[in-house]
Amino acid sequence: MALFGKGKKIDEDVVETETIDLTEAPPRQVWGSPGRCPDCGGRGYLDRIDIRERIMFQHCLDCAHNWSVSEAELADA
Repeated sequence: MALFGKGKKIDEDVVETETIDLTEAPPRQVWGSPGRCPDCGGRGYLDRIDIRERIMFQHCLDCAHNWSVSEAELADA
């Protein structure tokens, strides 16, 4: 007696996989969230945001590179 499947047989030979296209551009950076390192492509860490000047200050967790991005630069991209 099957509780949830009501006796349905599952085809074990069929495996669904998700295909990732590596030729696509990386996702755009969103204002207020960390982005990718411009030097090595590693994960960024958002240190602080200057609200008056609308600038995000970040550093890379992999290579320790520091960079800043303004909201206007992200809007133009």
